[in-house]
Amino acid sequence: MHSMTRLFALAATTACVFGAGFFQTRAAQASIPVIAIVDDDAANDPGPNDASVSDPLEDGSPEHPFDGIQEAMDWVLNPCDIHILPGTYRESLSFPVNCRVVGSGRASTFLEAPSLASGGSIDSTINLGDPAHAAEFELSNLTLRILNVWVDTFAGDPPIRISIHDVTMEGGSITVVATGDASSLDVRVSIENADLQGAGVYASAGDLFDPGFHLVMKSVNISGAGMSFSESRSTFRADLDGVIAPQTDIGMFRSGGGNQNVSLRNSELAGVTIAYLNGYRAALVADNVHFTGAGISSITSLLNLSVTDCDFDHGGVSLSTDTNFDVGTGARATISRSRFREDGVTLASRLFDGAHYSSGNNISLKVDSNLFLGSGVSAAISHGPFNFSFPQSVDISVTNNVFESSPVGVGLAFTLPDAEPGPAQPLFSTSVVNNTFAGCPTGVQVDTNDHLTGKDSLTTLLMNNVITAGSTGIAIHGIDDHTFRIAGNDVHGNSLTDYAGDIPDQTGLNANISADPLFANAASGDYRLTAASPCVDTGVTGPAVPPEDHDGTLRPQDGDQDGISLPDIGAFEFIQRDEDGDGFTAGEDCDDTDASVHPGAAELPGNALDEDCSGAPACDPAAFWKSHGQYVSCVVRACSPLVASGEVAKAQCDAAVSQAAHSSVGRRQRLRQAPVPQAR
Repeated sequence: MHSMTRLFALAATTACVFGAGFFQTRAAQASIPVIAIVDDDAANDPGPNDASVSDPLEDGSPEHPFDGIQEAMDWVLNPCDIHILPGTYRESLSFPVNCRVVGSGRASTFLEAPSLASGGSIDSTINLGDPAHAAEFELSNLTLRILNVWVDTFAGDPPIRISIHDVTMEGGSITVVATGDASSLDVRVSIENADLQGAGVYASAGDLFDPGFHLVMKSVNISGAGMSFSESRSTFRADLDGVIAPQTDIGMFRSGGGNQNVSLRNSELAGVTIAYLNGYRAALVADNVHFTGAGISSITSLLNLSVTDCDFDHGGVSLSTDTNFDVGTGARATISRSRFREDGVTLASRLFDGAHYSSGNNISLKVDSNLFLGSGVSAAISHGPFNFSFPQSVDISVTNNVFESSPVGVGLAFTLPDAEPGPAQPLFSTSVVNNTFAGCPTGVQVDTNDHLTGKDSLTTLLMNNVITAGSTGIAIHGIDDHTFRIAGNDVHGNSLTDYAGDIPDQTGLNANISADPLFANAASGDYRLTAASPCVDTGVTGPAVPPEDHDGTLRPQDGDQDGISLPDIGAFEFIQRDEDGDGFTAGEDCDDTDASVHPGAAELPGNALDEDCSGAPACDPAAFWKSHGQYVSCVVRACSPLVASGEVAKAQCDAAVSQAAHSSVGRRQRLRQAPVPQAR
């Protein structure tokens, strides 16, 4: 049944049940929503397309619909159910607390600014100020032109639910402002299946605590506009899934204490900017997001960041932390399985006076299993000349990454003061383990400034890395207060030097080697190891070795098949693969391209194949046979037990015997002796 036919049937049924006067009863006096129909081109309208000339009998019924949307909402009041028939409506609107406004489709129902032709705009305000009822509002199935949708909420309201879906917006914006007075207001706004052309989304919350404000955006396209989320002393949450906005940057801002949690999934965005002050926490989760512009930039002292399976075209991830605040701070960032092109991952962290902290400052950065193409990981760590009364620490872990043609694959710079630290000595720990650096001008560089010794504690672990085909492998400048462990690396084929700065050549020490790693196909970017690679099973063990490799393969594997599993050097753990799926890896199988050939396979005689990998085919036709009968007899004797045991079918054996019988194996041609010349 056609949607409008169903609508008319519903309205007619309502009139029959409640009487013809039902449509003249205001919704404020009813306990269920009233369906009111809006059509400015109805059959009984004396002034079609002119809202100032109305049907004198209009009551929202199918026979006498209202001319305008606002007129229908004012008549119905609360709750309301407004159905808009195709047409163009130019109105300024103010919605009641509980209302559902449904158009007839985005291609046929248009809500425009009254002065659209002259560039005017309208504000459609959703007033949600009735504390006696839970507020619900829905807007769907229409196109809004030059329209600003404002949602205002205030303290004391019960739960508020707002749904905007299946809409197109041409210009304007969706702005949600939720404010309270340190209340526990529960506001949820959902925007789904929307096409926002030049229309941005802006949300802010103030003085709202748990459960606070929750924005959901799903399957939304945005072009030519931005998004920003801000909060002050509030709990703010935004979940975006399937948001396609390649030119849009999201701003996350905070002007007072609170918590903001934003998740981005399966989306395309230009970037995200996080600006949080005064040490309050922001959290961002990015999962399967394509960043086309500036990437992720954060200026905050308290941050939880998780980036997984993302793609960065230009900007990367830039983190700046300043811990000079009066509350305990810290930043935790995990970046994994992502691809970086022009810019990589950058951390700039400054540790200041900790005397006023309620807890220590702990900064953690974990970068694992990423691909850096012409970009890398850099960290600049410093602390001022202050006494630390609480623990201060920076922990950086870089594992399982591939760095290709990066100017500096991993660059670490520590700036330390001469002042005497307090009882809580700052700790700086960095581990660069099981990475592959290929064609990088500098693989790893660690710089520490000149300073009075004995004041700080720095440890740097460089282990199980392949650094090859660049200019400089490992460069270290400044070793005071700095403990290095350099072990199990393959640093080879760098045009200038493998080791530079304040450390001698480490080749031959602590399991460090210098040999061609024998990649599978470096020219095409495949830096996995081959079976003959000197990096297989020659890495160093220890708690810093990641339990999985770049591909997710468990580490360690017994790559050289000697019965002892040791980690490999580099981002990839070599595994003996089973290419033909017969249950035996290439190291065990004598032919890993044929599933019928493997140790223990049925050995069919006479076919020149070594199916059971015993080292020689059964009844090898290429061997020497005294006679043809001897060869055929061998095939018969070898084949009969296979049939008896059920390893091969009788038909297979009969075919093998027949083939042997008709072959020329073992047959000898009698050579006719040439006549001996007679002497004359």
